[in-house]
Amino acid sequence: EIPYDNEHYLLLNIAMGGNLGGTIPQNFTSDIMEIDYVRIYQESSLSTTETSIDKLILYPNPTESKITLNIPTDLLGSEATLFSTLGQKLTSFSVNKENFSFDMTTFTPGIYFLKLESKLGILTREIIKK
Repeated sequence: EIPYDNEHYLLLNIAMGGNLGGTIPQNFTSDIMEIDYVRIYQESSLSTTETSIDKLILYPNPTESKITLNIPTDLLGSEATLFSTLGQKLTSFSVNKENFSFDMTTFTPGIYFLKLESKLGILTREIIKK
């Protein structure tokens, strides 16, 4: 299980030749291209209606020890799952109070994803562990 629920596609716009690349040999047919870095952005919704799931507050972020989730009351009982950047499920728990904290001292420094599933939808947030 990973924090991305939908298929993702990558569209690359590649230019060859020109002033920086030089001329392309006429017998050129294919080559290998290595992609070093991909950054994914979440597009904002066109809707202006804010729901309770949008009011989730996660702090402190970055953290050295614990993370606190400030949860609206209609999201109590939601399931939270923490994933590594490789999509490995590390832990999961039910969020049962409005100011819910969990300890991250046993996790190595890095980036993690917290996925919150509720009756109102799914929300994924990035957590940085110092």
